[in-house]
Amino acid sequence: MSYLAALTMALLLSAMLTALYLRVARYRAWVDTPNHRSAHDEVTASSGGLAIGLAFAGCISLAAGYGGVAFGPLGGAFCAAALLCLLGAIDDRRPLPVSFRLFACVILSALALYPFLRIESTLDVVFALVGVVTLSWLVNLNNFMDGIDGIAATQCVVTALTMAVLAYFRSAEAGLVLVLLILAGTYLGFLGYNWPPARLFMGDAGSLPAGLMLGITGLWASRLDAALGLAWLVLMSPFILDTGFTLARRAAAGKRLTEGHSEHIYQRCNRRWGTLRVDLGLLALHLVWLIPLAFAAAFELLPSWTLAPVTLFPQLFLIAKWRRLQ
Repeated sequence: MSYLAALTMALLLSAMLTALYLRVARYRAWVDTPNHRSAHDEVTASSGGLAIGLAFAGCISLAAGYGGVAFGPLGGAFCAAALLCLLGAIDDRRPLPVSFRLFACVILSALALYPFLRIESTLDVVFALVGVVTLSWLVNLNNFMDGIDGIAATQCVVTALTMAVLAYFRSAEAGLVLVLLILAGTYLGFLGYNWPPARLFMGDAGSLPAGLMLGITGLWASRLDAALGLAWLVLMSPFILDTGFTLARRAAAGKRLTEGHSEHIYQRCNRRWGTLRVDLGLLALHLVWLIPLAFAAAFELLPSWTLAPVTLFPQLFLIAKWRRLQ
């Protein structure tokens, strides 16, 4: 299966399934009603991640069954992503206890990581535990950042598509390139319905598996090529920084970290400038700054020790400038 065919198939299948799901969701009243923390004012169809998940599963199955593509150690991740999609859809309809959600994320993250692990010593056990906690955090991080129209889907598309290009030029395994293209294509097909003003939300059904797949493909890429791992960190830095800063700020204020809130930087910017400008700002940050830096990281055009300050400085400057926004 060619790379262009995989991307096109994923985009078209996702767009068609999303359009079909939107009709069903409106008919069945699978909707998100605004509350005091919401960034939207109208009742909007939700759980669109189910359509994304079906498109992703269909494309992966076709690539493996008819294209003969080997996806290496991602078998566990595909199963975990499917279960997260279903869990998220249930949570979208009837919110589950936070403790159960966290427990499920840990277990499914362990399932996704299992093919990557070799437990031969105590140190391997420590690394495995750190990996499970980190992947669980990435799953929830992506969920935290899915608070306004388009932002999580945009981040997923840009990160996956850029990583696919970098993996191709770094001669990474074909399976990694294809799964990244399929991931980008399925969320791009959905983004047309989620771009502000959104007609459909992905809900937890879409944000949780996206976090898992971004995390696990980043791990696979870094195992194949450390330079690709650095590029992945550069591309994911907006979400990592926003969530890290917000949680640290809430912890310092003595607030519960598991309690729902709308204090993220992107949410405060949204209240000031509107959703479209925030999404375009994220896209501009990637196009002007982060994607060129990701290429520099992948092709070792800059010393690795310079990447962190160069990547973080403009974002930390903006966070410091906007931290008092309400």
